[in-house]
Amino acid sequence: MADKAGKPKTGRPGTYTPELVEAVCEMMCQGKSLRSACEANGLPHPTFLRWVFEPSEFQAVVSDQYEQARAIRAELILDETIEIADASNPDRVQVDRLRCDVRDKALARMSPKRYADLKRVQHSGDMTVRTKRIVLDGE
Repeated sequence: MADKAGKPKTGRPGTYTPELVEAVCEMMCQGKSLRSACEANGLPHPTFLRWVFEPSEFQAVVSDQYEQARAIRAELILDETIEIADASNPDRVQVDRLRCDVRDKALARMSPKRYADLKRVQHSGDMTVRTKRIVLDGE
């Protein structure tokens, strides 16, 4: 095999297959983490992340599948958080609160626009500030 410049490619052959990406993303859609989904398929998760973020001929496809899988997984985590809170009892309230808090923080990092508590307001354009000087007696 040769690259675009006509030089032979060096190094180990790649492990990318569309079926492997599909299998990892399917497991994520079932609620598994990226790390556990990759491990179950015999793939190091840094390799998968390289496929998602580094430019290549298949990056766009992998990136789209990964983003869809993350969105579905986030919804599953949200549902799970509600189930944990609904099933809680006084004996387990601290443990269940911790479980919910961890999931809430994970959701906020996975999709801050959708799940983060804080909303950021950005202003664009011109802004005029007018000040008025008040003179007190004795100045």
